[in-house]
Amino acid sequence: MPSAGSIFNHGIVQYVPIDKIDESKFQVRISYGDIDALAQDIKENGLLQHILLRTKGDRYEVVHGHRRLRAVKVLGLKNIMSVVREMGDRQALLIHGSENIQRRNLSPIEEARLYRKEREFGMSLKEISTANRKDEQTIQYHLYLLDLPDDIQAKVHNGELSYTKARELARLTREPIDITTVISKGRGKIQGPEPAPRTIKYYDAIRTMAEDSDIDSTKRGIKIIEETSKLVQQGVPTGQALIQAKEQASAILSKENIERKSDPPEVIVERLKARISEGKGLDAAVSKSYESLISQLLEKGYLKCPDCGGSDLVWKCSGKTVTKN
Repeated sequence: MPSAGSIFNHGIVQYVPIDKIDESKFQVRISYGDIDALAQDIKENGLLQHILLRTKGDRYEVVHGHRRLRAVKVLGLKNIMSVVREMGDRQALLIHGSENIQRRNLSPIEEARLYRKEREFGMSLKEISTANRKDEQTIQYHLYLLDLPDDIQAKVHNGELSYTKARELARLTREPIDITTVISKGRGKIQGPEPAPRTIKYYDAIRTMAEDSDIDSTKRGIKIIEETSKLVQQGVPTGQALIQAKEQASAILSKENIERKSDPPEVIVERLKARISEGKGLDAAVSKSYESLISQLLEKGYLKCPDCGGSDLVWKCSGKTVTKN
């Protein structure tokens, strides 16, 4: 058992033999970053923060500080200064998760692995949400990432594939269900639909979509994923579905832009002028370049009048101009 030491953060501070420390069964990390660099920093500046251990019989288990333990091992040290606490599995799991989540040093896949361990421990989505200060929908979206093919999960972990894109692709790992299905529970309460069961039938489509350069984390990219997913689930081959989805996404977004209520021409003009005036501290050449840019945008039709469609320097319906009051 641990020897006596000073009380620190409700634990005992003491040197612990490294060969008596075991990994945590709750560890979710896939990679540990540059351990050699951390080891060099510890060699030069010392261990600035103790690792946290819990007792397991006559041995110890890491609760938090896995990277520091590895770095100290690289240095060949025999002991490491630690805070030792008595704690059960639930507390160890929650501390391990909280420390990593709050420091934001987990990849989306590692974060998902943490939530899965908490689920396996019997925690509800609400309990996980409260413990990690994340909304329940975010928890569920992360859990869905673990249904993606292993090679796609690796890309998400390594940062080759954005979380937003992966989250949308993960929708193809769930069986499509009738969104009109509802389940009555309690007094007039309606909930539904039930969570869709997992499927691997669209893994090839997911890989193809993940590699498509037109699909990114923008609104258009997400719309392409949505439309492609619908078509693939309807039996359309992935390549053909992608072509159709890109056309559909462009048409849908274009329609949304047209139907979106635009500001009156004079309001747009004043906003543009205000942006130019924000450059008062800039030289005249830069300020003039702003005016030139606005003119070019108008000439190319990017700032069309919402009333008449005019795109020249003078909107035909109102006579308003950009360069004159």
